[in-house]
Amino acid sequence: MAKKKRKIIQIRASHELFDLLQEIGELDGTSVSAVGREALEALKPGFEKTLELMRITSKLKEETKKVKVSKIIEKGDQMEANFKEALDEITRTLLDDEGK
Repeated sequence: MAKKKRKIIQIRASHELFDLLQEIGELDGTSVSAVGREALEALKPGFEKTLELMRITSKLKEETKKVKVSKIIEKGDQMEANFKEALDEITRTLLDDEGK
């Protein structure tokens, strides 16, 4: 099977985001473009799930959407809190002087 040719996209980023990507690239020994590409590839499963959910939502009636929105927001808030907690734990582990 022939390999698909990569497509080029151009993204205008805020100075803050660019600076973050640049510093990551410097620490990793790669370019800003490479860091951005890897970040987008890492987000691909999330994009796929978002598309799936948008397709489902587009078929729902407006009344149904309104009822479900609060539940969806609550779940999203829980996921965000869990993710932040996990990142904080990783940070604590990396900063632990004992290295355990």
